[in-house]
Amino acid sequence: MKYKFSENGVVVEQLTDQGMHLEFGNRDLERSLVFLLGVVGTLGVVLFLQSAITDPGASRFAMWLALVVAVPCLIACFSNYRASAIRNARIPSKNNKRLPHNHVGGVGAAVIFFVAGFVSVSAYAGQKLNGAIVIPEWMGIAVVVSFATIFAWVFLFSRVLEFGGVRSVRRFVERAFAPLVPLGYFFSAIDSWLVFVVAPAVGATLRGDIVRYAVFFSHIVAGCIFAWHATAPFGLVGTAWAFVAVISVARRWSWIETDRNRLIQDPDMKPNLLRIGLHDDLRDEAISGLLLLVLILPIAMRQFQLFDFGYPVFQVEQGAIDRLDAWVGFFGVELLKALPFLDWADIYSAEAETRIHTSAPLSMHVLLVARAIIDLVFIGAILQALAISISLSKNRRDFLEQRAGVDSLDPRIEARELSRLAFRKNGHWRFREEISQYTHYHPGRLVRLKVKSKRGSRLQVAVTEIIRRTGLDITPPAELLPQVTAAKRVDPAEVRAVLDEMDELKQYDLDYLAIARRQLNWKSGVETERKRLAQMIVSKVEVSPERERELSDVLVGKDADSLANIRVLVVQSLARNVQANPQNLVPLSQALHNDRAKVVRNAVAAQMKLRKLKPVNENELIMLEIGRRVSQV
Repeated sequence: MKYKFSENGVVVEQLTDQGMHLEFGNRDLERSLVFLLGVVGTLGVVLFLQSAITDPGASRFAMWLALVVAVPCLIACFSNYRASAIRNARIPSKNNKRLPHNHVGGVGAAVIFFVAGFVSVSAYAGQKLNGAIVIPEWMGIAVVVSFATIFAWVFLFSRVLEFGGVRSVRRFVERAFAPLVPLGYFFSAIDSWLVFVVAPAVGATLRGDIVRYAVFFSHIVAGCIFAWHATAPFGLVGTAWAFVAVISVARRWSWIETDRNRLIQDPDMKPNLLRIGLHDDLRDEAISGLLLLVLILPIAMRQFQLFDFGYPVFQVEQGAIDRLDAWVGFFGVELLKALPFLDWADIYSAEAETRIHTSAPLSMHVLLVARAIIDLVFIGAILQALAISISLSKNRRDFLEQRAGVDSLDPRIEARELSRLAFRKNGHWRFREEISQYTHYHPGRLVRLKVKSKRGSRLQVAVTEIIRRTGLDITPPAELLPQVTAAKRVDPAEVRAVLDEMDELKQYDLDYLAIARRQLNWKSGVETERKRLAQMIVSKVEVSPERERELSDVLVGKDADSLANIRVLVVQSLARNVQANPQNLVPLSQALHNDRAKVVRNAVAAQMKLRKLKPVNENELIMLEIGRRVSQV
């Protein structure tokens, strides 16, 4: 079997999407806060210089200087996310030029190019023929024939597929647009950067809902505030950043939903074949961010009005230029006039009564681009979110009606719906009447929820009550493991039975595994079970800082495992992840110098030579240990 390794030596195929996130994103909060401070600090410095320096020329020079100084700093922050994306084989590097993701092909590039070209041609024609545009009759006939052809093709597509020549036609189309494949790769690269670099930078991968929302919206708010107060055209930097932040989260959400649909079609699909995974649900963040486009785009329009083009871009009533409500109202009215598929304003000759109007051709170009963004991005996302909501509602309805094959809720609503079944009253837990409709819930899912939910939470209480009402004797095997390993004389068969049950349910709780390993340490007669338990921690537990610390304790320290072959196993895992977790060099270097078994010392030396790692000296060990403890705090 061939394995694909990322740049830090991690076997990509053997990591789940959640494990990938935990391995390379365990410092997401720290990096996101640093990046947020960098963005806010940069924008704040520019605004300060603008207000503190009265001379216009000096002020403009100072702002340019601030931006020039800030750009390398922001690039350095971005490089952290880029390095993580490269390490987990999400974006290309010199050693990993091909990605497992689907790229935009020549046909897709042609569609994007056509849409962009249509907008550009429309803007150019509108400027040249403003007020004198004539659409001939033959063009109307051509449009009708085109729409009829497209709809007929879509309607008959399933039947067309039955003909043998479809593949040949498909190959012909792909070959025809093959010259545009490099352009498709270019679009794919931009999309990948938005998903794997920009989105994590603005907080999309943070675990806590409150923290994730706070970081994400802080970027948008900071960009909008800067755009409103900064001198034109510097303010466009703020709106551009806010727009990029919104689009990056929306694209990451779109990728997640695409993976979800792929899993629905193929439940046995390996996690490594997914583009991003399902451990995040960014629907609320994406839609909320896209809704803010109706605020971001009007602020950007104001920047065009403030910049000296030699003529006013928009026609603005006195005092309205600094009124946010005037700009938002103007943009809202224009959107209302341009409702898709209706165009009622043109039919009924509706006139806008706003304090701001289009005048120069440039204002029309700006409005055209803004409308295109709303139509292509916002409306598409709204329709996708609506389809998801309908699907989730149908899943809940089918479950409550006990439809065949539906014995659990969609993971996106599972925790929320089960949690609402329990509530506290007068210091005691109470349950809603509809909890009786959940007694046919999938036992395996109930076990997983009970194990993973926070102790004493509404979710755990509700799940425990459902288990009680079903009459199932479900004790998570992880909870039994410390009990069967605590005795002075351990029964190997009993330990094997518990481990077998954990493998069957695919439930590997690090805390319980760590307790059991320590309790079995130095005990004879259970060497095989001890090695199997250590193997679970190495290969089955999701990669996290906690897991790395536990593996370090297996290798060195007072709780180091007495079996040399287990320590060798841990050496391989720690060395494999050392670039993502530099603290792993501490136990490896200690084992290289101090381990009592020569086979362990040789294993460390071999891994360091293989991965071109250098052991750290005593002083470096101290500094790394301090860094490890600080990261724990």
